[in-house]
Amino acid sequence: MDQLTICKTCSKEVAKSASTCPHCGAKLKMSVFQKVLIVIGVFFAINLILILLNLVVSTRYFSNKSTSTTTSEPANEIPRVPAQPSK
Repeated sequence: MDQLTICKTCSKEVAKSASTCPHCGAKLKMSVFQKVLIVIGVFFAINLILILLNLVVSTRYFSNKSTSTTTSEPANEIPRVPAQPSK
């Protein structure tokens, strides 16, 4: 009985050495090649996300630096005109 395992799909007993369930046809084992491909895919996905985040952050940083103004008044205020002395 220690040579058997339970199929996760149909819950029937299957030999541990089987790669597919003889009852329902579900895959029981993932090959080493498939596991390596999953690890490589996750690695590349994480790196792609980090690269894109880096581009977004650096683009915002440099665009904010280049558009900064050196005026003494804020851009959204109307400049004040000095009042004329009354006669």
